[in-house]
Amino acid sequence: MRPSAEFIFRILGGFILAGLGLQLGLYLDARYGAYTEAPFRVIMPLLGMLMGLVLTPYVTTRPAAALRRKIAALPAPSLFSALAGLVFGLFASALLSIPLWLIPLVWLRTLLAMVFTGLMTYASIMIALTRQEEVWNLLLNRNPTPSAKYDVVDSSMLIDGRLPGLLRLGVLERTLLIPRFVLEELQAIADDREGMRRRRGRLGLEHVRQLRELFPTQVLLSEVDVPDTDQVDMKLVLLARQLGARLLTVDYNLAQLAKVYGVQVLNLRELQQILQIPVRLGDTLHIVIEERGRNPRQGVGFLDDGTMVVVEDGEPYLGQEVEVTVTKVLPTQGGRIIFAQLKGNRGGKRHGPSGV
Repeated sequence: MRPSAEFIFRILGGFILAGLGLQLGLYLDARYGAYTEAPFRVIMPLLGMLMGLVLTPYVTTRPAAALRRKIAALPAPSLFSALAGLVFGLFASALLSIPLWLIPLVWLRTLLAMVFTGLMTYASIMIALTRQEEVWNLLLNRNPTPSAKYDVVDSSMLIDGRLPGLLRLGVLERTLLIPRFVLEELQAIADDREGMRRRRGRLGLEHVRQLRELFPTQVLLSEVDVPDTDQVDMKLVLLARQLGARLLTVDYNLAQLAKVYGVQVLNLRELQQILQIPVRLGDTLHIVIEERGRNPRQGVGFLDDGTMVVVEDGEPYLGQEVEVTVTKVLPTQGGRIIFAQLKGNRGGKRHGPSGV
């Protein structure tokens, strides 16, 4: 079994600090040995060894692992932007800090140069990351245009289940980007104690599996993350804006939030409303009463686009086709509900239970 990198660094750190402790112990013995019986040349190396074994991973391997995870989570454009900002910041700080070397006090000019370099580098990296699209457009001398590469998908869209049909019809031509934090949200919903939420979460995960099987070249599961926030909705909005991508959702509130941030949104519910059969007050419809309504004697039918039609006094005609007149169209967040009454208080032409 090969020793881990953390174990190796612990040993190295222990020996290095033990050596430094020995030097410090010899100095203390030479200076204060006449005043104390404490064997500093023995105590300090042991203390250094102990500190090295315990503390070395916290200043070597663990920060390096955290940095590696953050770099792996960054999209390629953001990574290159950060590197460009780092190089620019170091170069600019080197030029602008030249006047500081005129200060006669060595410790002061060194301290000011270090502080100035750190601030300049940090500012350059932040500017490059937050304005990366404008920076690259300026450097490449091109007009900013939205990316046509990715559609970022949220959990509500995956639970909805209509994505495979849209891909099959060719309505969505971009690569579907499903971030890891969206899958984690679906997993948390699938593990919920409440039965309905648990079923919805499992359904969303099943739809992800189907998408990967049916469209392996058009679905991308990404490890990309947005460390600036812990809220999944805000992560999605910031990620879509960062990539210049479009956001796919059926969540009205998320769609409105994305629009505030200038992110292009395809809200499937809004698309559904546009494709709905136009219905106005007073129109005549022919529908089949398929089930009972909530209120007494109400019957419920559906249009071809799935719109619910609630018919007053329609319960006696369950399973039959009736002719109704539209009395009210009620918009809802998920679409609309149509209220109607039997035309002339009759069911029109009667049919058998099968509606044939």
